[in-house]
Amino acid sequence: MSVGRLITFFSSFTKLPVYAEDVRDQIVDLGIQDHIEFHPIDVDPNKLLGLYVRFRRRNGVYAEHQNCSVIFYNANVDSDEQNFICIKELMHVFDEHLHAAVTTADGLDAHLSYLFKNVSEAPIEAKLSGIVDRAAEWAAMAVMFPEDVRQDFMSALAERRLDYAAFAAALGIPQIYVSELVSDRWESFRKMLLAL
Repeated sequence: MSVGRLITFFSSFTKLPVYAEDVRDQIVDLGIQDHIEFHPIDVDPNKLLGLYVRFRRRNGVYAEHQNCSVIFYNANVDSDEQNFICIKELMHVFDEHLHAAVTTADGLDAHLSYLFKNVSEAPIEAKLSGIVDRAAEWAAMAVMFPEDVRQDFMSALAERRLDYAAFAAALGIPQIYVSELVSDRWESFRKMLLAL
């Protein structure tokens, strides 16, 4: 399963916000990982928000390997941000897909150049881990902003029934991402992620 298929699965969700447990359960149900745990950590939010660890284990000498993940999330941020951190870290299950997208010539198009505009060097020269981490943020936003609710949200924003803060609260995402979700570029980004 690809990140695009996961985004498609959540595109029809209308009960918001999308929770990390729902995303985890879908990843496990589809056999991408056998076991995923979430663990809070007490750390300065300026130093670490989340961490993804993947490993394999066996429950016996001849037992099959299990693919496992542990998501560590900062316990010192609000619950919406914790949820976003967990979903973003879950997107690292798809690192091979994200890695392939950001290292191919086709992947480094105008969309990716814009996506990584805050990277100090050109994307091809930047640390790959930072680029893949940024791609995981955008994949998390695509999962948390289902296509079936987009028009309602955009209409409510245009009619001033929602402001950016209420928009972010309804989706359970940090407000800093709302301007991108409502931009003309978002649909192109979403299509790019769906193709991964």
